[in-house]
Amino acid sequence: MKRKKLQFASQKGLLSMGELTRDFCAKILGYDFDGIFLSDESSLWDFAGDSIDTYHDAIRREYGVDASSVEDGNILTILRLIRDARP
Repeated sequence: MKRKKLQFASQKGLLSMGELTRDFCAKILGYDFDGIFLSDESSLWDFAGDSIDTYHDAIRREYGVDASSVEDGNILTILRLIRDARP
C-alpha cells in the first residue's frame, strides 16, 4: 500500500500580513497565532458554529471594517480588507 504525504495549505499570505495576522488572531479569534494552525484557506467558519456574525461585529468594532461581504469568511481576504482600509 502506497502512503500519501500529508500536505498543508500555504501560510504565505497570512505570514506576509505580519503583525496584523497576530493581532487579528488574538483580538478576533481569541487565540495566539503561534498556538494554532491557520492557512491561507482558513475561514471564520472554522471557528464558528451556525453563524459568523459575532466575528463580523468584532471586526467592525476593532478595525472599522465591514467584512460581511466576504461570504466564505476567508481570513486572508478579511485581513487584506483591513489592511487596505488603513490610512
